Amino acid sequence: MRAGAIIETGTQSCRRTRTPHGDVTVIKTLRPEDYNEVLHVGHFFRKGVPVLMDLTRLTDDVARQMVDFCAGLICGRGGEMERLDKKIFLLQPPARPRIAAAHIPDLAHIVD
Repeated sequence: MRAGAIIETGTQSCRRTRTPHGDVTVIKTLRPEDYNEVLHVGHFFRKGVPVLMDLTRLTDDVARQMVDFCAGLICGRGGEMERLDKKIFLLQPPARPRIAAAHIPDLAHIVD
C-alpha cells in the first residue's frame, strides 16, 4: 500500500503516512459512536500503532470520558496525546518516530 492510502471500514480506517524522517507508518483512525469503543483505542495504542481519534460523533460528556481514558493510557504507557481540533486527537505511542499533523493525508476533511 502506498503512503497516503486510506482503507475505510465502518467507524475505523487505516492510513499510511511518512514521518518527517521518511519512514512509512500506519495511523489507525477511530470514529467511536459510544464509550465502549474506547477498547479499540487502547488495543491499537498498546500495539504501538498511532491512533487518530475523531470524537465528533459523541456527546461532549462521552468525548470527555474518552479523553480522560486516553490521558490515563498516556500516563501509564508513555507516549503523547495531541489535540488537533475540538474533538480530534492524535495519540502517539512511545519509542516511535513522531508524526506531525501536516504529514497525515486527508486530515483537512476531518479537521475544519
